[in-house]
Amino acid sequence: MDISQKRPEKIVMGVIVVVLVALLIFIGVSAWRLRNMPRVDPNTYQVVFLSNNLQYFGHLQNIGTRHPTLSDIYYVQSQNTQGQAPADQKFVLIKLGNEMFGPEDVMYLSKDTILFWQNLRPDSRIVKGIMQEKAQRANPQPPVVQPSPLPLAPAANVAPAPVPAAAPAPVKKP
Repeated sequence: MDISQKRPEKIVMGVIVVVLVALLIFIGVSAWRLRNMPRVDPNTYQVVFLSNNLQYFGHLQNIGTRHPTLSDIYYVQSQNTQGQAPADQKFVLIKLGNEMFGPEDVMYLSKDTILFWQNLRPDSRIVKGIMQEKAQRANPQPPVVQPSPLPLAPAANVAPAPVPAAAPAPVKKP
């Protein structure tokens, strides 16, 4: 064999070995990252903190992609009035979907807008509030009918009801 023929074979084998080693390192690092990545608990709700200072509660999915999704969405709204002390603030849990623009119950997020997320404990006030709201939607209570006040004056386009004529008084016979 000629020396010139052995040299290209050694170079090709060296390149193959380097590529295989690089591939094994890449697979190892990817597996380590996936194993150490926080897991979304599918049995509970998550809170997602966004870069626009909003927080949403729901079921987070596709967290490892460019566009994670959040479904069964709720948010908290403050119902405080001006001059009210911070300790007296009232917060209301609101189900997404009843807004004026009528959104669907899924939110497609950009991974760049998510600051962080957390799994919520089943005993958290938010999860308890969500469960209570779901129970109320599943078993709606009939509305309480309040008697409406009668109008004091008849409506302008309605003719007054006729007054029945009085019956003639009976004639007494002597």
